[in-house]
Amino acid sequence: MPLLYPEQHTDVYKIERRLFADDQPGILVTNGTGTGKTFTGMGTIFRAVQRGQSRILVVTPSQTKVTDWIEEAGRFDLDLQRLKSTRDAGKDLVITTYANMRDNPKVMAEFWDLVVYDESHRILEDKNGSGGSTLKAHYTITARDDFYTGSRKAMAEMHEQFAALNAKIEQRAPELEGGDLNAERALAAAREEFSEVSQALYAKAERRGKALLQERGDQQTKVLFLSTTPFASHKAMVYARGYVFDVEAVRSNKDEQATGYNQATGFDAFLASNLGYRMRVGKLTQPGPDVNVPALEIELADSLAKSGAMFGRQLKVERDYSREFVREDNDFAELIDRTIYDVLNHKDYPLLHGILSKRLDHNTRKRLVEAVNAAHAAERAAKHLELGRKVVIFHDLNQVDLPGLFSFRRHLKSDNSESDDKLRAAIERFDSQHPRSAGLGLAGMMSVPDTLNSVFGDRAALIRGGQPPTARARATKAFHATNRD
Repeated sequence: MPLLYPEQHTDVYKIERRLFADDQPGILVTNGTGTGKTFTGMGTIFRAVQRGQSRILVVTPSQTKVTDWIEEAGRFDLDLQRLKSTRDAGKDLVITTYANMRDNPKVMAEFWDLVVYDESHRILEDKNGSGGSTLKAHYTITARDDFYTGSRKAMAEMHEQFAALNAKIEQRAPELEGGDLNAERALAAAREEFSEVSQALYAKAERRGKALLQERGDQQTKVLFLSTTPFASHKAMVYARGYVFDVEAVRSNKDEQATGYNQATGFDAFLASNLGYRMRVGKLTQPGPDVNVPALEIELADSLAKSGAMFGRQLKVERDYSREFVREDNDFAELIDRTIYDVLNHKDYPLLHGILSKRLDHNTRKRLVEAVNAAHAAERAAKHLELGRKVVIFHDLNQVDLPGLFSFRRHLKSDNSESDDKLRAAIERFDSQHPRSAGLGLAGMMSVPDTLNSVFGDRAALIRGGQPPTARARATKAFHATNRD
């Protein structure tokens, strides 16, 4: 594949080995911004087609991204088709958005050879791991487990029959409303009237599901997840279960001795065994201050990388792909990052650990370091603009609001209690060991987009999540204009 750079050839080789040579269900690629994940994905699709896998689905966040993938597919001589609606599954190689995917029964009813998720963190963005329609669609489309797959596929195939039944129930409910029956009870009564019809329809779906699985045989849907930041939280990792890791296979011997309702099972057991979560009074709880969570995260990531289920790379040199790709770092950002690490991992600060960990999750930490780097990046960009060059600045997150990050004294009470004395002693120890960090003023720090706007004004074309597709397209077109910075 001459269109790929050597690093991307290596990426495709690793993906092929995992999915096809080792016959595993999925792989997660966490390559950083600028490394060409789209081309890595396209190379994987190209090789899958060569293997005779003709039914491939690509899912992206927006229609703009759909257009980008289709244009790049043409360079590989691949006919990647955009789905026209939520009642269209297309033929052979198709691409759509997450919005279409979760509302498209035709797509869910298909058995796919390969599914490629661009920005796969969009599958589950809830930090509590609560799955919505996108997660359910993902499970159905990729045929995650045989116990539910058949019924899910059949229900998608029989979508119109289920929709007609629900319409009858909703039409009947207002007719029953009145007297002792409020709207909620009337709906329940309407469902009861149609219970026999409903049960018969579900039984039909179950029978059809078994037949679909029998027709499918041993053929397995392969899944490629592409995302620089794949998980919103530990609990959001659940969307990769069964593809990137298997609970039973990854679990170590760190399980707490517990019985009855305090025994973690399934994905809860995975979190307890690998990331320090605990079962208390029948409920999964966050790791305590005595747990070195970053060390456990690294251990788990190393384990997944060693198994071939996950890999990632960053731009490590100033020049990559004949362009000046620069990772922006400075001493101030390194100071903040090092101080955060010390508080969260040093046994001298158990009381401060609890305060800081509540204030600072992984994304907040990234926002802070990016904001600190933003001014330096803008200064560097200005020098390039003076030379008549165009500049692209990549960043991950938009907002930052962390006044008094290391101002622990406001947590002191005024009762001079024993606990207050212990906290005061911990703060004094921190201040003496980290004098530069203790006095940092972070209030009023601007996010990367706000910093660039303040420095460059109308010269900066910002492209960010949440923008309407037309606005993003205008910004992209303006940047590529010959007289644009």
